[in-house]
Amino acid sequence: MDDLPPSPAQVPRRLLADPGFVRALYERDFTVVFAMAHDVGISFNRIAEACALKAERVSQITRGTASVTALATVERIADGLRIPGALLG
Repeated sequence: MDDLPPSPAQVPRRLLADPGFVRALYERDFTVVFAMAHDVGISFNRIAEACALKAERVSQITRGTASVTALATVERIADGLRIPGALLG
C-alpha cells in the first residue's frame, strides 16, 4: 500500500491505534469503521469517493442497514482509507 498516493479519506494514524477501531477492522464491522472515520472529520462523501462506493451505500453501511460481504469491496475500502490489510481479520 506504500505505493498508493495519499487519499483524501486516509484514516489518521491515531485511529489505526484505537482499540475499538482495530477491533472493528478485525471483525470487518464497517458500520463502526465508517462512523469512527466520520467522527475524526472524514465526510461520508469522501469515504464514498475514495472507496469507489456510492454515497448512499456508505450511508446505509454506516446506519447498519447494509453490510459489506464482497472481498473486492473490502479491498476497495482498505485501499481508499489506506488501512493496512493485515488489520482486516
